[in-house]
Parts: sequence; structure tokens; C-alpha cells
Amino acid sequence: MVHVNADRLPWHTEPNVSLRHQRLVGPDAGGIPRGDLRIHRLALEPGQGVAARSHRVPEIHFIAAGAATWTIDNEQFSATPDTAVFVPPGATHSFIATGSDDLLAIAYRCAPGGDREALHAGSTMTDDVPDYSSRPTTATLTRYKASTEASDRLHVRSVDVTWTTNWTYSESLWRVYRYKPLVRSALANWPGVTRDDVRMSLQMLAAGAAYPTHFHPSPEVYVMLDGHARWTVDGRGIDAGPGTAIHTPPNATHRIENVGEGPLRWLYFWWAPNGDVSGFDPGF
Repeated sequence: MVHVNADRLPWHTEPNVSLRHQRLVGPDAGGIPRGDLRIHRLALEPGQGVAARSHRVPEIHFIAAGAATWTIDNEQFSATPDTAVFVPPGATHSFIATGSDDLLAIAYRCAPGGDREALHAGSTMTDDVPDYSSRPTTATLTRYKASTEASDRLHVRSVDVTWTTNWTYSESLWRVYRYKPLVRSALANWPGVTRDDVRMSLQMLAAGAAYPTHFHPSPEVYVMLDGHARWTVDGRGIDAGPGTAIHTPPNATHRIENVGEGPLRWLYFWWAPNGDVSGFDPGF
């Protein structure tokens, strides 16, 4: 299975935990099977919370809606929509929904010690880029540079990260495609979370535009946030709206076309695959 719509999955609960969760990706998921990755969609009503806990594997939460107060070890902070929260292995953490609306988050856990060479190999494009030269550029794009100064930040708000693009692509594509790097290896003058084994970005594609067919050695999971898209994975067409997760296996060719009337937004998640799965806890 290469995709799943969260609206078609059941909600689960755990003993003594007030949140509900859906299993999008994992070995026991109703959706996409992966042994080295867990992706759950979480929901909490206002005022509910998750008591202090810890995990043996790293965890990243992306706040899709609502608001929460997080505590990780001795650090407490607020997380609003489009915030990424990183929980290091072994860190004691808890959170409570503090907004007036339900908290909706996407939680990622990946097995450590995976193939970083595959992660950092980059992409190969197999299609020509359509001509978007007549499209207006609506955002200022930043050219980030790699850095050796790793940060110890535990969270980042997307509003604090400026848009960038893949500068190896044509200028035509820069006009319609952009992204905000939230979690990745270090960049200079960048407020994100530093990890060398994970990449998470908030991405955007303009209405009527397409991201050309490409492939890469690392597996990838996209989670749709806003808009409607036509995905093609190894020749198979997928219609995707908010809540759809799409998995592209290593070296699978894939293409994204925005078929909606407004901008298309999604999360992309790369990780070093085939890590040590022994650290995963059962359940959520």
C-alpha cells in the first residue's frame, strides 16, 4: 500500500491516556506498513493532556490545528499550528491542549541508526520542468547555507522560517514551488531543529502547477495538509486531499500536481531507513 486517507481509519485509545490516535504508518497500522517508522495522527479535546512519559526513539510532533503547552525535561513552551516539536530519545515529556479548539497533531517516530547515505543522496529528476516563467513570484526565497553549528532547539514555528526552494532546479520551478525546512542537518542563520538522520519540511505548490517526476534512494512519506493533489507513484495515480498520507518506496518515481483552486500544502518526511527497531514501544 502506498497511500491511506486518515478519514477512513479508526480512532484508537490507550489505557489511562485521554488522547485518540490513528495509525497512518507502522507495522501494525491500518494504513501503510513500515517496520522502521511510526506515524500517528493525534487528537485531544481542550483541557486534556498526556502525562509525563519517555521513549527510547526520537519523536517529532507537527501541530496541524489547535494549541498545546509542552514540557520536555525542564523546558516548557507553547506550540501553535505549523509548529514542529522534537523529543530526544529518553527525554521526559508531556503536553496539554490549551486552545479553544481540539488539538490535532501528526507524530513521527523513526528507528535510529539507519542508512544516512541513502538519506543524503538527493533526488534525480526525470521530467522536464514546465514553463512557469509567466507566473508571478509571491514569496521572498532565502538561500540557506550548510553549517557545522548544530542547534539544541526542541521546537520551531514555521512562521519563523523563511521560504526557500531547491536551487538546483530551474528558475521556472522556483516561481511555483517552495518549502520551509523545519528539521534537518544544520543550516546557517536558520531557527530549525538540527537532526542528521531526519528531514521534515512544510512544502507548497501553486494552483495548477506540477512538481516533476523524480526519485531518490531514501523512502519518503508525505502527509497532505491543505488543497487537493494528483499524485503519481510508479505510474499509479492517487487523488489526495487533507489527511492523506503517501509513501514513496526507495527509488520509486513520483510526481505531484496541484489540481485544486488554491495553494497545495503538505509535510514531507525523509528518514535514514532500516534502523534499529528494537527501541519502539508497543502501542502509541
